[in-house]
Amino acid sequence: MYDTTLHLRTIVVAGKDPKRSEEIAGILTEELAGVTAVPEALKDMEADAVKSTGQRNFPKAKDNGILYLTDSPAFHERARKEGQACACFTDDPTSSGDFPGALYLLTEPEWVDLDSYEKIYERLSGLPWTITVTERLIIRELSMEDFSDLMALYDDPEAKRFLAGPLQDKALEKENLSRYIRQVYGLYGYGYWAVEERKSHSLVGLAGFQGKLTDRGEAELGFLVRKDKRRQGIATEICRGILAFARKALPFTGVIATCDPDNKGSAAVLTALGFRQEERAIKKTDNGVEEQPPVLYYVLDEFHPQMV
Repeated sequence: MYDTTLHLRTIVVAGKDPKRSEEIAGILTEELAGVTAVPEALKDMEADAVKSTGQRNFPKAKDNGILYLTDSPAFHERARKEGQACACFTDDPTSSGDFPGALYLLTEPEWVDLDSYEKIYERLSGLPWTITVTERLIIRELSMEDFSDLMALYDDPEAKRFLAGPLQDKALEKENLSRYIRQVYGLYGYGYWAVEERKSHSLVGLAGFQGKLTDRGEAELGFLVRKDKRRQGIATEICRGILAFARKALPFTGVIATCDPDNKGSAAVLTALGFRQEERAIKKTDNGVEEQPPVLYYVLDEFHPQMV
């Protein structure tokens, strides 16, 4: 079960300049509903002896609801080594090289919105992002807790007709999932996501986009719905939700999909979504002759990205 409530509860602004820390904390407390921001002055800026006011230790790191903001590379290094969620800020936009290992460097931290801070906290804490919510579904990033449900999702004769199933080596497959979560979401900002039913909080599907774009900048859409949830409009609802998200938030020029000619169900979903079939030759023989692949290509003409 995935909890959609706010994970971030406190932002600790640990800055070199106490007045600047107080200023940032004050604005954030006013602007971010449900989150408290508190300033902490750094007393010792030596890399091996950075301590916060009160000389207290860091709290337990596992989703403690605390995000640290600092302009001290030493404090960031210490927090990172102790498993804390810590982002950096600076008033000098040319100083990115001063924060090795930092995933986030903010130049105006007091004006970052709540959704962005929540996502920063989730990414640094290893928590899955919620991508979008539809009438019946929550579409979110995968987590290691989904492993058993994912294996069951693929353990379906109809799905196996059209998709490569998981490896027989479960330990290796689990490591593949862990690597995918760690690397793909952070690198691309998208990928394949878990589809959770809001009513039961059970995993009912997998959907999203392949990481590599086509030469035209198009993303390839894919989806899989649990066998007992098919023919209920779930696949169409999933795809409408993630296509709406992609239009607003992802750098695609368009969306395509491939479909086995015998997969009538998926072809019907693509048609309902507005995709049209298109012939594309993607493979060349040794003598340079292009061959049509044994799949049908579908292109969504009315994608219209809304990037600003």
